[in-house]
Amino acid sequence: MHNQRLRVVILALVYCTAYCTTAYDVVVVGGTPGGVMSAVASARSNVSTLLLEPSEYIGGMMSSGLGTTDFGLRSDTIGGQAEEFFRRVAAYYNFSFRHPAAYQCSAPPHSGWTFEPHVA
Repeated sequence: MHNQRLRVVILALVYCTAYCTTAYDVVVVGGTPGGVMSAVASARSNVSTLLLEPSEYIGGMMSSGLGTTDFGLRSDTIGGQAEEFFRRVAAYYNFSFRHPAAYQCSAPPHSGWTFEPHVA
């Protein structure tokens, strides 16, 4: 597993060295939810940011198949950018109320915690 990650980092550095014509303050390697949130936080801080994902998938399991969130006590465990993400998911279904999954995904107790991966 570590060899694969090291290979990805090396390939990302080689790619940036060869093809990037812009210098970046932050380069995030990996488009998992954590990588995406890191890149968003960096960009929101007015820092030039590049997000690299070696595969064709951005968002990891949240956008590729995991549509139910294990959250325990929501108010105690989820905040910050993760909470913003789930609020935006809930807003998608509230504004698209004709969508077949709208009731399941926007009605309490779900309210954005259960969603279709393409919405993520």
